[in-house]
Amino acid sequence: EVSSEPRVDTHDLITYVWENGPLLGIDPGRFCLWSASSHSIAALEVLTDTTHNYRDSLACGVIYYGETRTRNPLRSDVPLFIVEAGQDSPGGNLRIEEFVDEAKTAGVEVEFVIYHDGFHGFEVEQDTDETRDIVKRTLEFMKAHLMPP
Repeated sequence: EVSSEPRVDTHDLITYVWENGPLLGIDPGRFCLWSASSHSIAALEVLTDTTHNYRDSLACGVIYYGETRTRNPLRSDVPLFIVEAGQDSPGGNLRIEEFVDEAKTAGVEVEFVIYHDGFHGFEVEQDTDETRDIVKRTLEFMKAHLMPP
């Protein structure tokens, strides 16, 4: 069931997978939450929330050109991969860069990519070598944090 609150929906989805992972053929012990645009607000709320049972299963987060506000303190144990689309809103990009600085100051491992020619939605709208490289780097980041050592 979908609510009108993305943070609640994201929490419900992760809880469902966390509780039913083995039945679904999924390891519930390691998640990466990937979000873009305005959905990043909900993703960051989930990634920084330490009150849920699945909190230790959140291995990393990916944010593409997203809104980077959160009410919770950042968690230094959840690495982030953040992509700024250079042709997106200048104000939004400034906030992303401030967030990256805040995250690094808080001890968060951050891989930050600026796609200078990237537009909002570049990963589905711009079929370029740079887009493919960023998606590949994203998947490598996720693999590095999701695969057991």
